Amino acid sequence: MNHFLFFHDRNLIQKILVILVISFLFLVSANGQPLSGTKVIGAGGDYSTFTAAVNALVTNGVSGPVLFNVVSGTYNEQISIGSVTGTSSVNTVTFRAQSGNAADVTLYFNPTSSNNYVVDINGASYITFRDMTILAQGNPNYGIVFRLRGNADNNSIKKCNLNGISTGSTGSGLSVISSDGQPVDNFVVDSNTVSNGSFGLYFDGFNNSNHSTGI
Repeated sequence: MNHFLFFHDRNLIQKILVILVISFLFLVSANGQPLSGTKVIGAGGDYSTFTAAVNALVTNGVSGPVLFNVVSGTYNEQISIGSVTGTSSVNTVTFRAQSGNAADVTLYFNPTSSNNYVVDINGASYITFRDMTILAQGNPNYGIVFRLRGNADNNSIKKCNLNGISTGSTGSGLSVISSDGQPVDNFVVDSNTVSNGSFGLYFDGFNNSNHSTGI
């Protein structure tokens, strides 16, 4: 009788282990797939936050065009988008308010001296933000809304409300859109409302023959 129970328990344990392994492999496979198609950011969506969506984007790359529709609401986040595998003039990545109304989605953060940005495009290409409000707030000395660096080319900001810090300063650290140190090519700023900040657009550090083009 004891031998039967031992044999039965061992079979049960083996079945449980098999189920756990299969579940783990399925989870890894699902999480590791390149992104494509329409995803939703916000309550009840594919990703609850911009940060979660960006992490998935940078980790997995893309295999086709990706549209992140953002549920109406206010998001207190700071995001940095590094190089994304698979992006191209066809496989673009777009973040936009799901409603199409810039007033319905607000992304904001309080920048600091060590992380002076709300949105950081760091080496990523073919990224578009459109139809949303993005603002820096809180710190009178640091207030970059968009920072581009690391040869971040072919990116766009369209039909957004971009709000910097209200200031009388002319310091570059309070620019609404800023780039430092590396050329930025084919950058499109189209039909936005830009408020406050020391400069609307400030590109710095181009002291050689590799100048930005297509702005």
